[in-house]
Amino acid sequence: MTLDQYNAIEVSQYYRRLDAASLESDRCYEITLLEGAFAGLKMLLTAKRELLAVCQLRKSGMADMSMEAEEEVEETVNVILSSEELFASHLPAVKMAACGSVFIEKTGGGQHLVICGAGHVSIALIRIAKMIGFKITVIDDRPSFTNNARAAGADKVICEAFTPALKAMDDGDAPYFVVVTRGHQYDVDCMHEILKKKHSYIGMMGSRVRVKNLKNGLLNEGFDAALLDSVHMPIGLKIGAQTPEEIAVSIIAEIIECRRSSAEDYHYSRQMMDALCKHTTHDMSMALATIVVKKGCGPREAGTKMIVLEDGSLIGTIGGGCAEAAVIQKARYCMRNKSCALEHVDMTGREAAENGLVCGGVMDVFIQYLS
Repeated sequence: MTLDQYNAIEVSQYYRRLDAASLESDRCYEITLLEGAFAGLKMLLTAKRELLAVCQLRKSGMADMSMEAEEEVEETVNVILSSEELFASHLPAVKMAACGSVFIEKTGGGQHLVICGAGHVSIALIRIAKMIGFKITVIDDRPSFTNNARAAGADKVICEAFTPALKAMDDGDAPYFVVVTRGHQYDVDCMHEILKKKHSYIGMMGSRVRVKNLKNGLLNEGFDAALLDSVHMPIGLKIGAQTPEEIAVSIIAEIIECRRSSAEDYHYSRQMMDALCKHTTHDMSMALATIVVKKGCGPREAGTKMIVLEDGSLIGTIGGGCAEAAVIQKARYCMRNKSCALEHVDMTGREAAENGLVCGGVMDVFIQYLS
């Protein structure tokens, strides 16, 4: 294996590959070296552990490396690829490899919301779902309604009948499916296709009578009872929602509950990924902060990310408060010195309590300057 074909010269190239991979496959592995001469080196692997990209984010790329250094990186990558132990237990986690400590996490998936129907609830749902990082596909066969969905911010709009549109849809990223069509027969058409696909969530809007009739019909057709029981219908948490906006909130709340129950979470928000995909060497400097270890109580889990920009503005959060302030300060240091750092934040003891760090845990945050 040589690195030439995998070398992502710029940050944006690497993250465009990651973003594309997250929508084209089930899950990917992202591995970050935490120490040594190549601290900050990132590797992107498929779910089958095939190498997709290698990027040294502190530099303009690896094209300026000496042959000896490139051979060392190549050896490091091969060591990691051949290590079964790194992938054997719960992720995300810091693991020890022959090259030193690495942070390994699963990414991809859990970011694609497919909405069947483009009525009032769908429009409200698009706006809220965009805020929490989903890429959104909307299907409806009415041009005027799909135009409204596009204007509301949907990433992809399919103006076509539900059955052929869903049949043609790739389910590699296990989408979240929401069925909010204008009639019972359209619900049936959607469910026939969605139940055959890989998915992270299925929810259907409708009255209890409508839901009961649809479920009985699908059972009679031979669909698995356990699969049908897993479908959220009627959709949404029971909060007494009535308006389209309130119904959209109840649906998103249920989706969040479902997404957060998964151990394999996606830690790049849509806003964060957009910023990384578009970042060039001519832009404002930025640093990526990632919680790699969290012990005890704390506001966010390992894998949570935040971007600190040169002007002090933030994209995302690792929990706020004094802990975040300390990480921001170290991120500015890393940007000035074009370096990486591992920041230990102790949220225990009297001093921490006096400074507002009342969670009672500790965390290690890896900070990377992005050239």
